[in-house]
Amino acid sequence: DIDHANLYHVNQWLIKPATFEKNCAFVECLADPGKKQIPKWFCSHWWGEAILNFLRCIERHVEIRGLSGEDPYWVCAYANRQHALNDEICDDPRQSSFYKAMKLSQGVILILDPKRKDSGPATPFSRIWCTFEESQAVNPAMDLLLDIATCTRTRAVILSEGLTKMDNDNAKRQGSLATRHKTIREQVFPIDIIEAGLRVSVQTGQASKESDRIHILNSISEQPLNQTPTLSEHENYDRVNACLRSVFAVAAWRNAQQKGKVAALGLPEVISSDRWLETLLLDVSDMPEVKETVDFGRALKGLKELRSLVVNFCFCSNLKCMEGLGGGLGPNLRALRSLTVHLDGAAKLASTRPLMKGIRRLPVLTEIDVNASECVGLVDLGVDELSGHTSLANVTMDLEKCIVFGDPSVLWKGFGSLPALSSLSLNMIGCLALPWAFQRRYTFYEALSEVAVSEGLLKE
Repeated sequence: DIDHANLYHVNQWLIKPATFEKNCAFVECLADPGKKQIPKWFCSHWWGEAILNFLRCIERHVEIRGLSGEDPYWVCAYANRQHALNDEICDDPRQSSFYKAMKLSQGVILILDPKRKDSGPATPFSRIWCTFEESQAVNPAMDLLLDIATCTRTRAVILSEGLTKMDNDNAKRQGSLATRHKTIREQVFPIDIIEAGLRVSVQTGQASKESDRIHILNSISEQPLNQTPTLSEHENYDRVNACLRSVFAVAAWRNAQQKGKVAALGLPEVISSDRWLETLLLDVSDMPEVKETVDFGRALKGLKELRSLVVNFCFCSNLKCMEGLGGGLGPNLRALRSLTVHLDGAAKLASTRPLMKGIRRLPVLTEIDVNASECVGLVDLGVDELSGHTSLANVTMDLEKCIVFGDPSVLWKGFGSLPALSSLSLNMIGCLALPWAFQRRYTFYEALSEVAVSEGLLKE
């Protein structure tokens, strides 16, 4: 049955017979011998998954990443010599063909199998060689992207690290946010695989050969390769587990929010536990279920290395309170330099003062981008809370059609007291409660202060 054929079948029936005479890798039987095939993506997967599902995942990956049929993927079954595996796999995993292929690649695509009667979901999380590959995929020294794929029935879906070419192309074509296209593309990722990802534990991976398990765990934990027993706990285990779990927590957030299960699944705590996380995007745009931001603030608690944060609440029609997110912003985010908050169309939001208070507490923040356009109930902007922030240099703020915001004095109280401010982009077109002279775009603070002086609201 071709629908259920896997690599164990293909290896026995095709790869080994085809490569026996020359003792070569299967790829050598197919590729142009005069042309190098340096891998662009490394495939981490389980041999027991259906070949057709594997191919669907790769085809979808090529599509979203904007790759071509000429971009090589490294797949161990086809790249290793199956009649001479001892030459490909040695005691030190970092000397293996797997590690060397990852070193040449720009990213790892981890392919997870769906639940079946006798296996899954996410079998690679229980296989020690896969956990080694995952540990390297999230190792900053390797500088690899990590995409995670699965196939449910005949549909492949992929969680991508960062935005893909498809996301950017769709956003450009529709005049919308690329982050929103990414979130929508990923929201159909199966919940049972996400739940397995929230529990991943690299140190519990199993192997066909006990020596492989020992060598790999010792390699990850930086111990002598043959040390026994292996360590049951180590910071390197924690780092890999936290990184993988947070990837799934972010991917699950939107669906969990819709079903009221964010807290029940422990998503804020999972993300907060990833103290190595440097970039975070949380997108719940266009969700009437979002009324407050407490869970978002909890998710930020332990992120000491976070450098860039993007939170998207646009068109959350029932959002009323920013206390939770504002409370999560503070000195604990000691590395945060860039903050983007999308609030456009949050019609019931009356105050962003808690958000501005939180921003004021961020010690090294250099740039903010707050889009509050069409927040028709926004009265209290709270920008005066930013006064005295010593590192904030670049400020972008969109207040277009905030029709009840009518206190321009908070603008120069806040922006006029930022010693590092070098760039200001401010849109107040359609702020009908403001004097007509203020309803325009500003690209530097001096233009704003000139209008304030001309209106008699600020002394020269």
